[in-house]
Amino acid sequence: MKKKFRIIKRFCQRLYGEWFPKRKKPRVLQMPITSRCNSCCLTCNVWKHHEKKDIDASLLKEALKDPFFSELQTVGINGGEFSLVPNFMAVLEALTPLPHLENIYLITNGIATEKIKEYTKSAKSFCSAHGISVTLCISLDGVGKIHDTIRGIPGNFDKTMQLIQDISKEKDKFCDNLVIGHTLSRFNIDKVHETEDFLSPFGLTLDVHLAVPNKRIGTYTDHDKYNILADDKCRQIAAEYFYSRFLYEDNLTAKARFFANYYYLKNNGKGRLSNCLYRYCDVTIDENLNLRLCATASESLGNLEKESASTIINSSRTKKEAKRLLKECNKCIHYAYYPLTTKGRILFAHEVAKQQYSMTIYKCSNRKQRLKVYLSALNKVIKMVVKYDY
Repeated sequence: MKKKFRIIKRFCQRLYGEWFPKRKKPRVLQMPITSRCNSCCLTCNVWKHHEKKDIDASLLKEALKDPFFSELQTVGINGGEFSLVPNFMAVLEALTPLPHLENIYLITNGIATEKIKEYTKSAKSFCSAHGISVTLCISLDGVGKIHDTIRGIPGNFDKTMQLIQDISKEKDKFCDNLVIGHTLSRFNIDKVHETEDFLSPFGLTLDVHLAVPNKRIGTYTDHDKYNILADDKCRQIAAEYFYSRFLYEDNLTAKARFFANYYYLKNNGKGRLSNCLYRYCDVTIDENLNLRLCATASESLGNLEKESASTIINSSRTKKEAKRLLKECNKCIHYAYYPLTTKGRILFAHEVAKQQYSMTIYKCSNRKQRLKVYLSALNKVIKMVVKYDY
């Protein structure tokens, strides 16, 4: 009885948090540390529009002393390309005073292989000494020329594959977890199965996500050139891909994520079913020390060299921006790995029940029997969805 009460209480708290979000201290910080990049990606304009600047490690360290950052558990480091930052280790050192930091998440384009190995090896050694795990995400957007075309650099694929093989052989020297990031766009959606098959002998799976409009990297207004939603055929292929992954995935967390992506595509880019903690919790700091609520749609709220994070977050401009962003969330599918919303859980439960019990219902002889089986199946799935916080 007590266990059921705890489950119901947790579900009600989650429901209240969705409907009446109140800003909390962030658990995740997304932090591009440079606007310098050695690739020319078709899905990103950082290499075109931004000044070539690295984050100031000493100013960052000072900014992170603010109590607002005291609950941080994960910091995602990207760019640009982190391996181009001369003071990379100083950036890591600036993070170590964070009392609850557990994980560093590094994203690389895989071009400067030796420098990447040097930096990640140093990062792993340094972070392990401070009880922090390192996740390395290597971007791979296709096989051979597909990847090179999307990344705009001839020979990028060969370098990336060499890096993947080198890291895989001695993974413990470079990271605790190795992830292969795959950005789906109009340029590669029809080749995603080929990329999955290519990686399967290496024992690696793709962390697949859709390319989305993003203000920080300068693609918020010209995203139709790569956005799957801009082409109905690409959207259909992508929807079918995510639904097939949903059907055959056993892991509940992954299954929910694939369903959220499928639903978003099916509804032409509307109807987000995944919660997004950037609405009321997590934040972004860019290479200029500008603070943003999220990377995709948020304007800069203020600069941490001039104001403290607590001052910025409690300002009227932040409340105004947070209110504006709520209208943008329904059209965004970034960070779809967060738990489903209440509406998402209900739709997910319905689809799982339909998937698992459709033949049983079909074989029922009359409507009353079919309804009984369907409600029983739906009841079981709803309990599963409410109980587990995936």
